[in-house]
Amino acid sequence: MPIKDYYKVLGVEKTADATAVKTAYRKLAKDHHPDRNNGSKDAEQRFTEINEAYDVLGNEENRKKYDALVEQERTGRFHPQSGRASQGFEDGVDWDEILSAMFGWEGGSYAAGHSRNRGGFSGYSPEYSFEGFANGDPDDPFFGEGGVYTRVGGRGSLNVENTIQVSLKEAFAGAEKTIRIAGSEPVRFQIPAGAQPGERIRLEGMGGSDAKGNRGDRILKIELTAEPGLTLDGLNVTVEREISPWDAALGATLTLSPLKEELSVRVQAGARSGMKLRVRGQGYRDRSGRRGDLFVSLTIQNPSPLPEYVRAAYDKARNESR
Repeated sequence: MPIKDYYKVLGVEKTADATAVKTAYRKLAKDHHPDRNNGSKDAEQRFTEINEAYDVLGNEENRKKYDALVEQERTGRFHPQSGRASQGFEDGVDWDEILSAMFGWEGGSYAAGHSRNRGGFSGYSPEYSFEGFANGDPDDPFFGEGGVYTRVGGRGSLNVENTIQVSLKEAFAGAEKTIRIAGSEPVRFQIPAGAQPGERIRLEGMGGSDAKGNRGDRILKIELTAEPGLTLDGLNVTVEREISPWDAALGATLTLSPLKEELSVRVQAGARSGMKLRVRGQGYRDRSGRRGDLFVSLTIQNPSPLPEYVRAAYDKARNESR
């Protein structure tokens, strides 16, 4: 039986980039989740296969290994019927062992048309409901790209982890958020001021459940979303700001509100594009109260269209400088 075509499973070309793979996966996973299909076994099998494919293609290193294995099969150097590979694996190693070695899947998985559960797999397990996948609302803008859940705490764990997206300004000042979890009322929780990327918030008893009624915890992993013209580097924040050529030449005072407070920043005469102004102690603040610096990156930009009086002034300056 040939190696399973994971690109076909997700409906993407072999040249698809990571974004296209992720987009295809999220749509298929939502459409085929068993809880959206009345517990259909066919949907469960399809959903498992979709997660399996994304476990490989959604990870750059796994994808490289998989592509190399497919190439071995194409050139006749790998024989899935016997589980032998002439390059990269010892003779007699079966397919399950190959997958376990390549991707870290305990006990193999879903190889060449036969499916088995994996230890350490981050996808669907029968004790999880759709609440774990997209919190009962796949279009919830709060979770955005973080709609995919991960089982955490090892095999059999009922804890479920979501990646939640929070703006830099919300994380700086703190914010109250609400999630909708299937089978329960909306749950409110607090993003603490100074939250860091990767920080986790635990909601007790809001995770997966088993047949005995036991429930795990919901773990929310914070991901700070990119904001146009605003970049976080540790505790330092860089804000991009356009200024006119005359303000750059003559100097000006800029009014900014990059995070919360309104600031006045003085641009000295003779400023150039790419110059960074440093405002100490006005960057991001962590949970302990430490605060970084703010950097204002200047870009000189002419207005468009160029007003006639500006054009005339430029023309005069050019003529007089010759």
